Amino acid sequence: MNVTIRVLAPQAFQIPLTAVGSLFEQVARVRVQWLWGPAGGSSPQALVQRLERGEAADVVLLPAALLALQVQAGRVDEGSCTEVMRSRIGACVSQDHPRVDIGSAQALRLAIVQARGVAYSQAGSGVYVSQVLFGKLGIEPAQVRAVQVRDEPVAAAVARGDAELGFQQISEILGQPGVCFAGPLPDDLQHVTVIAAGRSAGAAEPEAARSFMQFLCSAEAAGPLADAGLDSCLG
Repeated sequence: MNVTIRVLAPQAFQIPLTAVGSLFEQVARVRVQWLWGPAGGSSPQALVQRLERGEAADVVLLPAALLALQVQAGRVDEGSCTEVMRSRIGACVSQDHPRVDIGSAQALRLAIVQARGVAYSQAGSGVYVSQVLFGKLGIEPAQVRAVQVRDEPVAAAVARGDAELGFQQISEILGQPGVCFAGPLPDDLQHVTVIAAGRSAGAAEPEAARSFMQFLCSAEAAGPLADAGLDSCLG
């Protein structure tokens, strides 16, 4: 492999994207160097902060709204952007906890107010759960023992017993030890995050970057994404 592309990508999707990257390497004979970090926020490791500091990359994966801002800033080529996958929010409980019904608004509300602690992340899914979902369900802050999780998966806090019910992107719940997946949020309460890819304006390998982005939207990539609870945006 004489060509290497650098890909900035959200760490929330590290497992499925690594699998997709391995498939691409076999097909294209191009090495993928992954550069992981939280998508947004004020952390120095956040992808948006690193792009602002001028970190070199060939491909950038971000939530579509954040990627659009990078296009406006001239850091990502406008005509190169393509939607790659859609990520939904789900819930988990400890593996020793009885099954929880969250399949309807009424059942979800009951599960939240009865839980001995409700965990969510400081990232986008947690913002939606705490600032939007609770309001839609008519839940007041005093009715929830909220646990905001930082620097680790929500599932880890649930498995440890810090909270009884946890919410995060489904891809960050599946496969985590010590928890059971309780299911996705009901369709009428779901929040879908669209992840898009774009070629960096300073890409050292623009053709390989273009090929990689096409592969991300291929049938070959759809399998690993589906295994992680992600919906592929097939080209």
